[in-house]
Amino acid sequence: MTYKVASGTLSLYSLTYHCLLITQSLALTVFPFIPASNLFFPVGFVVAERVLYAPSMGFCLLVAVGFHLLIHHFRQYAL
Repeated sequence: MTYKVASGTLSLYSLTYHCLLITQSLALTVFPFIPASNLFFPVGFVVAERVLYAPSMGFCLLVAVGFHLLIHHFRQYAL
């Protein structure tokens, strides 16, 4: 009984941690891109490489978290 409660708590913590990582990676992808996207006001340049560095870090973090969740999911059902 104690083991089930402990594993449920660990699972809840893991879910919360992954949700936090996904939220941070989406924020890192979207928020730096908004000022340079020409949606709210013209900035005078087309989206350049220097503007896409921070959003690409957020995208890479999102892909890494997705791979981690997929590996964890398949490893759980493989045993």
